[in-house]
Amino acid sequence: MANMLAVLVCVFLVGHVTALTNEQVAKFQTTGDTESNTGLVGTITVTTENDKHIIECNGIPDHETDTFPNPTNPHNIKAKNHHFEIPVTPTEAAEPGCLPMGPIGVLINGIPIYNPFTKAGNNAVEGEYAKVYDICDGHPNKRGSYHYHKSPSCVIARQNEVSPLIGVALDGYAIYGPVDENGNTLTTDDLDACHGRVVNGVYQYHATETYPYILGCFKGEVLPTSGLHDTTKQCFFASVTLSDDPSDPDSNAGTKPTPTCIVFSVTSIFLIISAVFN
Repeated sequence: MANMLAVLVCVFLVGHVTALTNEQVAKFQTTGDTESNTGLVGTITVTTENDKHIIECNGIPDHETDTFPNPTNPHNIKAKNHHFEIPVTPTEAAEPGCLPMGPIGVLINGIPIYNPFTKAGNNAVEGEYAKVYDICDGHPNKRGSYHYHKSPSCVIARQNEVSPLIGVALDGYAIYGPVDENGNTLTTDDLDACHGRVVNGVYQYHATETYPYILGCFKGEVLPTSGLHDTTKQCFFASVTLSDDPSDPDSNAGTKPTPTCIVFSVTSIFLIISAVFN
């Protein structure tokens, strides 16, 4: 009975806790440095209402960038009106969620993160289909939206912490750097399929130098107003073979993996506990 209660409490805590503390929310700010291509300064604001963190940012990087356009990237960096809504209290999903194209999270400097794939589902960071990134691991797309597909070295380096918070995924779970609370550098082998782990009862993602780099899938439920792009089109899981062509009807690209967890509602937990004691 004691073991059963311990499991129930653990499940409850993982699924029903605030992923970002007030102190961490306050870290969502830019350096105030002027971006060299645009002559603009990055901005980000976070307001909390109706159990949601509302993040608005202009998408201008607050660190060094390459000159854009350039021979490897013909696009300009442009100011944007990014608007993201994430749950204050994330809820673990019944099944992991796939990662569509476009923003899947936002870093503390107001720059979005994208999945690690090209539109065809190939690795966009390493290998034959890799894109070219600037000195701080980002680049603009054809719409002028600057973003990251991989671990953002400049954002991580500027924080004097062993395991720094670097952002938040659109499901509300925090994203940390590659070093854990004990000073150990993590790799993908240390993390689950979504590229995260549970620390002190709270799920968190980690950016690492190994594929899938930041997120492998969504661990939690994403709000309809999150700013996430259409998941019925190109939407991928890192655990699916990268060579799979999502346009091939016989491909398993985009197929949801078997869930590795069970999610209980608050009501269900109390009903189970009552049954145990009755």
